[in-house]
Amino acid sequence: MTSDELRELISNARWFERAGSFSSEPGFLAIPSLTFWDHENSTTGIPALDMTLGSMVWLPQSPQDPAPFEMPPQVSSTAGNDEYRLALASLRSSDGLACLRSSWYDYSWQAMKTAAYAMRLAAKEIAGQAPSQWCAIARIFCHGNWPLGVSGDLVVVY
Repeated sequence: MTSDELRELISNARWFERAGSFSSEPGFLAIPSLTFWDHENSTTGIPALDMTLGSMVWLPQSPQDPAPFEMPPQVSSTAGNDEYRLALASLRSSDGLACLRSSWYDYSWQAMKTAAYAMRLAAKEIAGQAPSQWCAIARIFCHGNWPLGVSGDLVVVY
């Protein structure tokens, strides 16, 4: 992925439009609903899925949050700022945020912050000439899904 490809993905993003309506592929785990987090000690009824979701680490929303993947190589401190701003502007006009509500919980603000930060990290990977996990996560976001986090065995949950 190049910087131009990332910017084009962001510009044409279908933010969260497909959240909960997709199937997983190797290295990824799709969940059909956010209701797992609606109640304390809730379960999906599927032991393997419950264990995975229970051990999941949410994707970071800012540099202060723990990152489940190796962070992009050290590049200019401003690398990714343009992509971050572009993503925020695009996210603000998104129609896909309604699907990020479950029961009393509204996950839209967290999802937006995570999406914008993921675009910054993808841009940093590209600037460091090492596109990897964050670029893959950026694609997932831009295609309308919501990558929530990473399980203990580094499976991306979305």
